[in-house]
Amino acid sequence: MKSLQGRVTGVSISSSSGIPGSTPMVIVRGVSSISGSSSPLYVVDGIPAESYPNINAADIESMEVLKDASATAIYGSRANSGVILITTKSGKSGKTKVNVSGQYGFAQIAKDIPMANTKQFINVMQTAIDNYNVQMNDIKELVLPKKLEDFDWLAAISRKFAMRSGATASMEGGDDKTTFYVSAGAENQEGYLNKTAFTKYTGRAKFSHKIAPWIKMNLNLSGAYAHYDKVEEQDGSLKILRAAREKQPFYTDKNEDGSWRVMTTDGITRHNPVMMIEEEDYYVNKTQLQGTVSFEVTPVKGLKWTP
Repeated sequence: MKSLQGRVTGVSISSSSGIPGSTPMVIVRGVSSISGSSSPLYVVDGIPAESYPNINAADIESMEVLKDASATAIYGSRANSGVILITTKSGKSGKTKVNVSGQYGFAQIAKDIPMANTKQFINVMQTAIDNYNVQMNDIKELVLPKKLEDFDWLAAISRKFAMRSGATASMEGGDDKTTFYVSAGAENQEGYLNKTAFTKYTGRAKFSHKIAPWIKMNLNLSGAYAHYDKVEEQDGSLKILRAAREKQPFYTDKNEDGSWRVMTTDGITRHNPVMMIEEEDYYVNKTQLQGTVSFEVTPVKGLKWTP
């Protein structure tokens, strides 16, 4: 979908989240509702999709954006935020063609927020307390544990490199009466945070057969399965990345006896992000299946009817 960015006027595409596999935020003609959804209607091969379609990018033949009154006239109120028409590839008569492609790469945070080590953290906190005591005429002291560590909380919850791979294979061909197109794809993407990942498998089969010179039958089958490995990033008090950035670097993630260090009044602030990642299994599975059968009737040349 991001291939439309910058190519179509009036269409804004951005990432809604850094979580692997997150649905992109697509806005056509600007935000059309204060409380409702501003997502466009997706129409894949003439069939409206109730949600963002999990399609193999290699299967897409073309995309078109409808953003004027004609969209509402055709698709009704569901098209108030625009329509994105997606046409997938079909078989062509001729010699059978087989296409195989793959990709492999990695991602890395270009520039992260530098966090203070134990010495820097203590100096800043001591300065803040000294300033507070002078202003408030108080005698508060910085309470420190007996044993000072130098622990990198961000490194403990994140990957240095997030790997990404994908592969797709397709076959198409046919003759004057029958054409076909079949494809399969797989994609795997790791996230910046440990355990976060996205895996997707897709399949598509399209057949077209001339039953008679004046009637043709089309069969379009597709399916997709997606698995999302996530971490808690919705609840404000439990956000993994936020919790890691707020931790005191002189504490480690575990106590001396090997047990998880937990939030206490004289210990770490907020929840232990390393424990949350290691102890919680948070995943979502999504399956999409679709099948259509259509007929094209051409009683006379130049006139086509699709019942």
